[in-house]
Amino acid sequence: MVIRQSIPDLYLQSMLPALDEIIQDRYKRWPPQFPNFFRMRSTNRGIEQTTEMTGFGQMAVVPEAGAVPYSQPYPAFRQTFLTAQYGLGFKVSRLARDDDRHGVVNKFASELGESALETREVVAASVFNNGFGDTGPDGVSLFATNHPLVGPSGGTQTNRAAVAASPDMTSIGLALTDMRQTVDHTGKKKRIPPKQLIVPSALEL
Repeated sequence: MVIRQSIPDLYLQSMLPALDEIIQDRYKRWPPQFPNFFRMRSTNRGIEQTTEMTGFGQMAVVPEAGAVPYSQPYPAFRQTFLTAQYGLGFKVSRLARDDDRHGVVNKFASELGESALETREVVAASVFNNGFGDTGPDGVSLFATNHPLVGPSGGTQTNRAAVAASPDMTSIGLALTDMRQTVDHTGKKKRIPPKQLIVPSALEL
């Protein structure tokens, strides 16, 4: 709890006599980053569930009066997400609030807002930071080279370069090639257009 004795520079006999300014960290921040990488949806339920279905393969030539071949979708991977609640607060005594000549107590509320923003960024970034260890619905990590395909032909495909490399022109070119070669569960090329390159601050060019 914030009481007057915990901030002696601002209260009672220890108050600084010529206090000119109270410094609380204020910097120009990057705008929120996670909305650029994730599709945001609201929920009021304790769990959310997703499931995946395959599509269909390529069409075949059908001769006149010939039988049209039929295909069927296959169930793929499902995932159940448990919603989590985050919280943080602070307490302040009535005397500390009433005797707050400099408006410091009111600024603490905006500090909670900063905490909320940072928490969302860190939690969102953990998807990438833990992408080599945490497993997803298909049983392998996000950045794995053996994501299973559940279509009739089976097989696997990669979600990262075969050899780890810093983001230079060569490695980015190889990544673009891999994206063009990405297939769905039935083997059709997905032809994923690149949108943005996400790199950690230590590897910014």
